[in-house]
Amino acid sequence: MNNLTVLEWNDEIIASLIPNIVVLSVYLLVGISGNVLVLLVYACQMKNSSDERYFIPILAACDLIATVYLGSFGIYNSIHQVTYSNYNLCKITSFFRGLATFIPTCVLLIIAIQRYFKICMKLNHSTTLVFKRVSLVLANLCSIMVAMPLPFVTELIPVHSSTYKITGWRCGSSTKGNNFARNVYFIVVGLFVVVTVTTFIVLYARITYTIFGHFKKRRHQKDKKGNKSNIREKNVENIKENQEDLTICDFSTNSHETESNENNQTATVSKQSESVKRQRKDRDLTYKMAIMFFVITLVFFICYTPKLIMIILAGIYKDFVEKLSNSERSAVLFVYDMQIINNIVNPFIYAFMDIMFRKEAKTLLKGVFTFK
Repeated sequence: MNNLTVLEWNDEIIASLIPNIVVLSVYLLVGISGNVLVLLVYACQMKNSSDERYFIPILAACDLIATVYLGSFGIYNSIHQVTYSNYNLCKITSFFRGLATFIPTCVLLIIAIQRYFKICMKLNHSTTLVFKRVSLVLANLCSIMVAMPLPFVTELIPVHSSTYKITGWRCGSSTKGNNFARNVYFIVVGLFVVVTVTTFIVLYARITYTIFGHFKKRRHQKDKKGNKSNIREKNVENIKENQEDLTICDFSTNSHETESNENNQTATVSKQSESVKRQRKDRDLTYKMAIMFFVITLVFFICYTPKLIMIILAGIYKDFVEKLSNSERSAVLFVYDMQIINNIVNPFIYAFMDIMFRKEAKTLLKGVFTFK
C-alpha cells in the first residue's frame, strides 16, 4: 500500500468521488436545460414582456454561464484532486470562478435596489432603460475588480499523504507568499460579503414591509367598501319607496334626459374603473415580481452559506484539506458545490411564481414536441 504512485492515489480518490461527479453532471443537465428554456421563452414568446421582467433573461444568462463553468470545473477538479499540474490553468480558472460567483451576486443586488426604488421610494427613473444598462455595466465592472486579484492568491499547493508517503498537487489559495497582499484581499472580500448581505437584508425588509402594508390597507378598504355598499343598498331601497308616488307622465317626460345623463356618467365611471384596474394590475405585478426576486435571493444565501463555512474552516485549520479522508472529502466537496444549485433552481422558481412565464413555457414546449 505504501508503494502507491500519485496517479494511483488520485484514482483511489476519484473512485470515492463518483457520487459527486454524478451529482455535478445532473446539475449541468438540469441547469443548462432550465436556463436555456428561460432564454428561449423570453426570446420567442415574451419579446415584449413588461418592465418588471427585464432582469429575468439577464439573470438566466448569468446562471447558464455559471452552471456550465462551475459544473465543468467541479468535475475537472474532482478528477484531478492531487494531480493538478497546470499552473496557468489554475490561475485562469480561479479568475473565472470568481466572476461566475460575483456577477450573479451583483445582478441580484441591482434587482434589489431597483425594486426598493420603485416600491418604497416611488422613483420612476429606476425603470428606465438607461438606468438598467448603466447598473449592469457597473455590476460587471465591480465583479471584475473583485475577481481580478484571485489569480495572485491562487496557486498550486502540495498535498501530502501520511498514509502513502507521497505528495500531489491541487489548485487553491496558499498560505505562503505575500501574506500582506493576501490578507488585504480577503479583508476586502469579507467587507464585500458583509456589505452585500446587509444591503440585501435592509432593502428586502423595507420592500416586504411596504408590500404587506399595501395588502393590509387594501383588505381594510375592501371591508370598508363592503359596509358602504350595504348602507347604499338600503338608501336606494328607501328612495325607490319614496318615488313610488311619482306619476307615469312625469317619469316619461324626464326619462330621455335622465337616460342621457346616466349614459354619460356610466362612460366616465367605466373609464375611471378601467384606469384603476390597470394601475392595480401593474402594482400587483410589481409586488409579485419583488416577492419572486426575494425568494431567489433567499435561495442564493442558502446555497452559498455552506460554501462560505467551508472556506472559513479551510482558512482556520492549516491542514484542513490534507487531513480529510476519502468519505469526508466527498462530503466537503458536495457542500462546496452546493452553490451551483442557486444557478439551476431559478427556472423552477419562475415557473412556480410567474403565471405568464409558466403559460408561455407550456406553449413553447407544446410547439417543440408537436412539431413534425
